[in-house]
This record gives sequence, C-alpha cells and structure tokens, in this order.
Amino acid sequence: MDILRTRGSVSMPGRGEIEVTLDLYDPPLTDDVLPRGWTATITEGPPLAVGERGLLYLDAQRAAIANPFVVVTSTAGISRIQGVTEA
Repeated sequence: MDILRTRGSVSMPGRGEIEVTLDLYDPPLTDDVLPRGWTATITEGPPLAVGERGLLYLDAQRAAIANPFVVVTSTAGISRIQGVTEA
C-alpha cells in the first residue's frame, strides 16, 4: 500500500475551501484523477462530520481536477475520507 503525505484543500458545502495536510492511500501513479474508492486521513484540518461530502483538490494535481469524497470517520480532529463517484 502506497501512502503519500501531501497538501491540498477540501471544498465543503457551506464551509468554502479549507487547506489540509493528508495521508493519501494508494494514489494513482500515472493518472490525474484518483480512482473511485481511494482513502485519505486528514490529521490537520477542521473537524468534519461523518457523512459530509465535498471535493478534494490536491496541490500535485491540476487545479481543475476535483476528487469527490465522503467523510467515513471523524474523531478527535482526525478525519478519514473516501472517494466516491459524485460529491
């Protein structure tokens, strides 16, 4: 399992865009778009509620690429997000 420590931002309805640092699990090596089902852990960022949906923009990707996600766990300031097909 490849883990990439990276920076990016999450865009959440009603919250705007928030910069985050995250551990991205199994990132694609050649594609610009993350595969459906990717996961990431946000350890530095705002508290997120389970079930919230948003868009992840990675600094390493082109700015126009949005990666839809849903929050699957959130405790003590650490949130785990998972890729979905639609935000």
